[in-house]
Formats: sequence, structure tokens, C-alpha cells
Amino acid sequence: MNLSQLLTRVVKHSAVYGMADFIGKAVGFLLIPLYTRKLSPEAFGQLQILLLFQTFGVMTFGIGQIGTVLRYHPKARDDAERSQLIRGSTVIVATSSATFLALGLLVAEPLSVRFLGGPDLTNVIRLFLVGIVARVISDLPLTLLRIEERSARYGAGTLLRLLLSLFLVVYFVVVREMGVLGVILGDVIASLTLFVTLLPVFRRHWGTGSGQHPEFGVRSFLSFGWPYMVVNLGAFGLIAIDRLFLAGRGDIVEAGIYSLGGKLASLVNILVLSPFTLVWGPLSFRLAEEDDPVEAQRIFSRLFTYFAFVLYVLGLALYLFSPEAFALAAPPEYASADRVVPLLVGSMIVFGFYKHFQVGLAITGKTKSIATSFVLAALCNLAANAVLVPRYGMMGAAIATFFSYLVMCGFLLGTVQRVYPVPYEWRRVVPWAIVAVLLGWARRFVPELGLASAIAVKGIILLALPVAIFLSLPPTERQAARKWVSQLW
Repeated sequence: MNLSQLLTRVVKHSAVYGMADFIGKAVGFLLIPLYTRKLSPEAFGQLQILLLFQTFGVMTFGIGQIGTVLRYHPKARDDAERSQLIRGSTVIVATSSATFLALGLLVAEPLSVRFLGGPDLTNVIRLFLVGIVARVISDLPLTLLRIEERSARYGAGTLLRLLLSLFLVVYFVVVREMGVLGVILGDVIASLTLFVTLLPVFRRHWGTGSGQHPEFGVRSFLSFGWPYMVVNLGAFGLIAIDRLFLAGRGDIVEAGIYSLGGKLASLVNILVLSPFTLVWGPLSFRLAEEDDPVEAQRIFSRLFTYFAFVLYVLGLALYLFSPEAFALAAPPEYASADRVVPLLVGSMIVFGFYKHFQVGLAITGKTKSIATSFVLAALCNLAANAVLVPRYGMMGAAIATFFSYLVMCGFLLGTVQRVYPVPYEWRRVVPWAIVAVLLGWARRFVPELGLASAIAVKGIILLALPVAIFLSLPPTERQAARKWVSQLW
């Protein structure tokens, strides 16, 4: 598989996965005016904390079995062994989900008191747990669709859940005026519906044969998967500790404003990281199997360079247009969310680098180092938030987040280069980053303008980045880039 073929496949399927996630994020932003007008600022902050609880469940209940299925599926020699893999992973996910559900029901009230301002939302947390379990189990058949590169079916399933959730949330919040409970109830019903619609995928892969692959045992699956769960725990610490610190000190309103800035920054994940990872995970393993190590590492390096270019352009765009985005999406009370955008967008770009670097450890099977990097970063984030949040509020939280992502990425890069060295093109990636930062700094000199004029001026600033990068390429690479783009479209 050459680089051109690989890029075409990545872009093709990433576009479908990315469109589903993009629509979901777009709907989320469209709902922000609804939330800010139908919910009090305190209730909006409570909703953001509840969504963090959902994130925790989705990231941990599955004990890393999505990564396990991706890793072991290519090793299956026939349908019986593939069924053996699916059955084993399903048993693990179902057992862990039931355990977490039972524990969550017990601690729902203390969580509500500590982070939501009182016990009033205890039953809302318990209801939410049911929807979280449905989401976690649904991830297995969705992963099978990814492996088969059935991106259209994957997108249709996630779009169904999204549209149903949108309809129900609007109905419960606007018509029935149920507040936060209405948002959660709509999400739970949509998650359960997606689970039911994916049951045929389960049946198709469940099979009736009894595979005998020596590596396909529950112990092997847990051994491979548990580091991913530890990674996800660390990841949760990275994305949640800041808001939990803000809410835990009693400022739920500021936690909501900070979360709004985080939502804009998360577009880096929605538009690039998430769809790229969904496709790149299976393809990277296949590439490592098909090509010699030197050629595979060369392709990884060049793809990282292009990956960094996309992240820089998107990150600059989000920062340049963040004031306009917040003005359209929320009342003036939320305008201060713009202050945290540069640091949070930078954090997402660094996280994108991290996601690319960790492929080498996954290929070599040394996933424990991934877990170590996340735990280290989470501990750094915890310490930094404890020091900075009491003094600087949400700006302190943003600084702590960016610092923690740098620590995590730096640790992993040093580790992976010892076991799976890739000759990354830092002579390009670093100068491009400097140019992007300088262009972002230029936003400070844009005067107060009307919406159309501001968009035009900032659009010119944004366009300067890809033009400068393109002109810095050697002639042969510029010609290859033109050819590839023409083939893509």
C-alpha cells in the first residue's frame, strides 16, 4: 500500500465518520442558544458536569475492548475465531458495565451533592447511567462496521441516534419545560434506540462456531485492554479535572462558561482527530503487516507532517473566529469563554500529535507505556489545577490543561522512539507551528468591525497559513500535492 493509496482511503472514510461527528457537534452548538435561554446559567453548568459523567462511563466501562477488537480481528483465521473474539469482548463489556452501573447507582447522591450543588439531580444521574451502558455496548458493533469499512452504515446509525436525541431534547426542554432532566431523558432514549438497531450486527458476527485461536481468551483480551482503560481514566482526568475543580469550589456558572470554550476547542477532535483515528487505527495495523518496517515508518512520518498541517489550519481558524462563534451561539454573559480558546485549542493539537505517536506502541504491543503517559499527565493536571484554579479561575484551568498535554505527549514521544523509531519531519512541523502562532497573534490588531468585515479580514489572515506552507514545499512536492488533490476531487 503506497502513500497515495493510504491517503485516499483515510480521507474517504474519514469524511463519512467526520461528517457524522461534525453534524453531532453542529447540533450541539445549535442547542447552546436553547440551553442558555431555557436553562439558568447554573443549570447550564450542571448539564456540562453531567456530560462529564457520561464521558467517564463511555471511556471506562468497556475496559479497552474496542482497542482489543481492532488489534485481534486481523489475527482471526476464520469466522469461528472472529466470533470467538466478539463473544469474549462482549462478555467483558457486559460484565464491567453491570458492575459500574451498580456502583454508580450507589454513589449518585454524593456525586450530586459534591459537584451539582445538592441532591436534587441524584435520580437524573441514575437515569443517565442506563443510557451510558447502552452507548458502551453499542460501541462494539460500531467498531465492527469500522473494521469492515462500512462507513455509510456507521454514519447512518450514529445519525439516527443524533436526530432522535435532538427531537426529544427540544420536545422535553421547550415543550415540556423539563430542564436538565429533559436533556438527559432525550439522550438516554436515543442511546437505547441505537443499541436496539445495532443488534443485527451483533447477531451477524456472533456466529455459532467455536473458535480455537490460542490468543483469543478472556485473559488475553483483558491483558491487552486494561491499559486502554487506564489510558481512558487518565484521559478523563485531563478533560474533566479542570471543570470538576471549578464546580467543586462552588462556581458552577464559571464551569459552564469554561465548558463553552472547551466545546469550541473540541472541534479539533470532532473534525480531525476522531474521524482520523477511526480510520487510522485499523489501517496502521494493516500497513505495518503489509509493508517492511522502514517503508511503514517513512509513510507514518510523512502522514504526520500532513496531519500537523491540517491541525494548524483548523486551530488557527477556531481561534480567529471564536468571538464571532460565541456571539452567534450564546448570550453576552458567555463571551469570556474566548479567553481560554487559544490554550484549549493548543491542547487539542498536542493531543492530535499524541494520538499519532501512540500507533507505534500499539503496533509493538507495548500499550502499558500509553497508560503510563496518561496517568502521568492526569497527575500533572491534578496538581496544576490545585495550584492554579483557586488563584486564576478558568484561566488557571486552561494553563494546567495545556501544560499537562505537553507532558503527556513529550513522555510518549520519547518512549515510542525507542521501540518504534519514526523519522518525523520536525524541520517542517515546528516552523509551521510558529507561523500559525504568529498569525493568531495578529488577531489582536484587527479593529472592531462588523460581522462581515471581521470575517473577511480574518479569512485573509487564515489563508496566509496554507499559502505560506505550500510555498515552503519543494517544487516536486508541490506538484505531487496538486496531483493528489485533483485525484481526490
